[in-house]
Amino acid sequence: MKNEETNKQEFNITVYSENHVGLLTQIATMFTRRKINIESLNTSPSEIAGIHRFHILISETEDVIGKLVRHLEKLTEVLKVYYHSNDEVIWQEMALYKMSTNIIKEHLSVERLLRRYGARVVVIRKDYTVFRSPDTERKPII
Repeated sequence: MKNEETNKQEFNITVYSENHVGLLTQIATMFTRRKINIESLNTSPSEIAGIHRFHILISETEDVIGKLVRHLEKLTEVLKVYYHSNDEVIWQEMALYKMSTNIIKEHLSVERLLRRYGARVVVIRKDYTVFRSPDTERKPII
């Protein structure tokens, strides 16, 4: 049992599925039955219309993850499941800031502040502008 504990590592599981009521419950039940704690869970629509994505972060052995992924893929609504260890993933943190375009035009100090800290423009519209902060810290992400 102790040897199993030392072989545990963080894994990112990505599940692509159709958006059906009750699917999240089915997925959570699979983890609960195996007594696997979900460290983090994020769901969102994917880039493909009608397809949703679940990002699940857990600490477990690769053997257990392999079995879990095979069982998740057996769910009818699930299209594909991938898993990666943190060593195989690159993370990058960023912050987005949305401001009124008029404020930026009218107040030169705002523009100077943004330039001083290296913010980059992402979107410029008549009513708002979106900036992103410089990427100063790199961490594993999917």
